Amino acid sequence: MKKILSFLIAGIMACSAAGCSQKNANPISLPEESTIQSIDVTVGEETEKYSDSEWISQCISSMNNAQATAKESVQSNQPKCPQK
Repeated sequence: MKKILSFLIAGIMACSAAGCSQKNANPISLPEESTIQSIDVTVGEETEKYSDSEWISQCISSMNNAQATAKESVQSNQPKCPQK
């Protein structure tokens, strides 16, 4: 009985440790800002093209400053690019 209880406790501890481990996302890899001519932003069925260099610079800066989390990606949590 003690062996079974020991294995059960060890199994629960192992599952807890595996479930609580943090999974870090890989760092985002962006192209050099000087090579970007435009950024297409698609929302639903609509796509808008942004080619203003200041807008692109601010958007890339926002993406570079984003913090990695273990959370699933959700549209509302994406880095905010400036309004056109």
